[in-house]
Amino acid sequence: MFDRAVFCLGGLLIAATACAQIVPAPRVWSTGFERESDAAGFYVTPQAHLGTSFHGLQSEQKHSGEKAHAAWIKGANNTWLNADSNHRAYPTIQLHKLPGGGYRTPVLVEWWMWQDFPFESPKGNSSACEWISYATLSLDASDRWSRVVLLNQGWEGYTHLMHVQSHNDRTWSFQERGVAVPQRKWTRLTMWLDAAPEGGRARAWVDGRLVSEGKVGGGAGRLEQAHFGMYADPDCRSGRILNDDLAIYEAGSFVPPPEGAGMLPSQQELQQQRQPNTGPGSANAGTSELDRTPVEASTRQGDAVRLHPNGRWEYVDPAKAAKAREIAASYPENNTRPVDAQGGVFGVGRTIMPGDKDYNRGSLSGKGR
Repeated sequence: MFDRAVFCLGGLLIAATACAQIVPAPRVWSTGFERESDAAGFYVTPQAHLGTSFHGLQSEQKHSGEKAHAAWIKGANNTWLNADSNHRAYPTIQLHKLPGGGYRTPVLVEWWMWQDFPFESPKGNSSACEWISYATLSLDASDRWSRVVLLNQGWEGYTHLMHVQSHNDRTWSFQERGVAVPQRKWTRLTMWLDAAPEGGRARAWVDGRLVSEGKVGGGAGRLEQAHFGMYADPDCRSGRILNDDLAIYEAGSFVPPPEGAGMLPSQQELQQQRQPNTGPGSANAGTSELDRTPVEASTRQGDAVRLHPNGRWEYVDPAKAAKAREIAASYPENNTRPVDAQGGVFGVGRTIMPGDKDYNRGSLSGKGR
């Protein structure tokens, strides 16, 4: 029934007759770069690529834990002898090789990065070190990596998305030209990517500040693979970059970032903010808040719907949702009061379900509060 995701029917908001596959639980892939085995089964660029690019785990500098991934350059590459002469030193993360395949988008990617990189202006310098790419997100599962979205920084002095609507496209709907990843300082980078076939979009933040946003074309709703590390201009003769505490969140596993510019809290901070008060005497003592973030989907007829983690689904369009509720109400099994519900006795008043903000709140008249 649904193109992107389907819930089996049972206690749904509207009546239906079909049942397809259960939506898999949203996944999170993460690494603190403590073990080389984290990249086991994934492609890793060879050591001393073109004789100039090197990488590995090291313990001298890290954001947390015992190690971080480091990559460095020793000399420029010959652009005449090699068709692909860019500096490359990184492990890839081939999500399409994992159980369940590539990650459903939107995805959120967060990691910490440190750089010591000599950006140079090309003005009057034909062999300038002009750019570095901090992240490459591939919508293609093949070895060609033919459709990618990058997060770059160049000699111009600002961090930006690259290959947005198509290869080499830099058409941004928003671009902050006054913010760059600083030198020799651990910095949190965040990317949000929706690779929907229609209406795809990407955003990027530097230390929680929105810096770049644009429409994304050529996607099929999945992030297939990615890499982080050293991917840079072949004319760069030196440079060092470190990555640590990387996480890739599949659709439904994270709190969606806000629209527009402004500070974006880390996912850990957001999850902590969402935790209920569980102190002594609290109505939530001994309980934990469930993630109720819905998954956006569409029917084969193109109607937008929301798929809720509790197995319910609803139309996004208010008129269609209201009509669906009328139909659902005609089914007797949808008119029972769950044993754990509050209120709504003998059909009087609102039935309050567990998880509602008014559950266990008490009388609003002042009695029993």
